[in-house]
Amino acid sequence: MLELLRDIHRRKFGQSVLDALADGSKRYVEIARTIGEDGKYVHAQTLASTLDYLRNGLGVIEKRRCAHHDEYALTSIGRQLLRATQVIGAVETRPEP
Repeated sequence: MLELLRDIHRRKFGQSVLDALADGSKRYVEIARTIGEDGKYVHAQTLASTLDYLRNGLGVIEKRRCAHHDEYALTSIGRQLLRATQVIGAVETRPEP
């Protein structure tokens, strides 16, 4: 699992995609909008490449065909990794005594 965490953090928008999907499945444009709200510039090709890598390379997200569009969602391993990154983030931002 540690190696998966490293791979996600090495990939541009990797963690941002996991965070964007934390509350459920989203369409591509919704993911891009969520990431962009954090003040990050989202290049379409980079985001598409990251989604592809997270889906095909790591298996942490899945792509579902819905009525007239595709949606991305976390897989079970993706949800586990998200929880792990949230714990790590909480520890890193905790004030020192």
